[in-house]
Amino acid sequence: MTELCDLSALEARWLIGTKEISPVDLLESSIARIEAVNGTLNAVVAWDFERARMEAKIAERDVI
Repeated sequence: MTELCDLSALEARWLIGTKEISPVDLLESSIARIEAVNGTLNAVVAWDFERARMEAKIAERDVI
């Protein structure tokens, strides 16, 4: 299966809208990818995963 972080923005939005995935699930997949590859790529130089998790929970609650 494709990882959630590999979905296009349109695919992710559709799946979130149909509640097949949650913003929290998508975020956790993205964080896992960042942690797995950023040591080599150094593409993300600053992050706040705790705030991102808080915002994802709010977004999950607000999904229509």
